[in-house]
Amino acid sequence: MLTHEVMLNQDNVLPFNEFLKRKNNFHLHFAGEPGTHLVGDIYRQQNAYVECKKANPRAFANITRELTSASDHDSPDYLRKLYAAYLMMYQYAERNRDMFM
Repeated sequence: MLTHEVMLNQDNVLPFNEFLKRKNNFHLHFAGEPGTHLVGDIYRQQNAYVECKKANPRAFANITRELTSASDHDSPDYLRKLYAAYLMMYQYAERNRDMFM
């Protein structure tokens, strides 16, 4: 049986509109293909990303693939998928800002 460490995020889950205001660098978790984008690779080492990927391999791989291959990062579809990734990763972060810096 696999076990994954779930953090107790000290912050509340942000509603979609608040997420859009505060997301800052969250999108960098999905920048470039792994191994080809230095900044993206650094963000993908964060605990929330690593643990979420372990706990939700199929669903997280699907959303990661969609976000990584997206060409319009301002489209409503991209922003909804980015928010869905935040909701998945939220429980594995100690604070929201840890994912947004």
